[in-house]
Amino acid sequence: MQTLGIPVRKAEFDPETSPFAFIKYTFKVEEEEETLIAERYYNNQELVIYYKDLEADPPFEKIYDYDEENRLIEEVEISEGQEVIRDVFEYRPNVTIHYLFISGELFEIKIKKEQENGHVEATFQEGVEVNRKEFVGDEFNFEVRFFEEQEMIEY
Repeated sequence: MQTLGIPVRKAEFDPETSPFAFIKYTFKVEEEEETLIAERYYNNQELVIYYKDLEADPPFEKIYDYDEENRLIEEVEISEGQEVIRDVFEYRPNVTIHYLFISGELFEIKIKKEQENGHVEATFQEGVEVNRKEFVGDEFNFEVRFFEEQEMIEY
């Protein structure tokens, strides 16, 4: 399902009823007293599908969803029963698109495009490019160009 070209997903996980492979717990030890501070649930591919931070104020949880190639397609952060942040990822040949929603509203879109001689990363807010990084070369010999609002600010 898509709306205006943006994938519509809704990752869901209930620790009581959703399937998972195993759980990892994180404890804090102070003066010989253990306190549970985080829980991580994993799927059969050993990917985190649910995270709960019990130490944060207020506590929050994250739900993760993956595609058939085990690539992250959605991460949802929930605090006090409300969706705070939702990241949605779309993968196309040589392009990764990252949609960032804050409190249910689209905040920005980041696009990373792989090219023969490097890659370009651009960030858009309200349909306007706000910054861009161009990486030219290979991993050992490259240059990076930084742009803000279409103007080069650093080379």
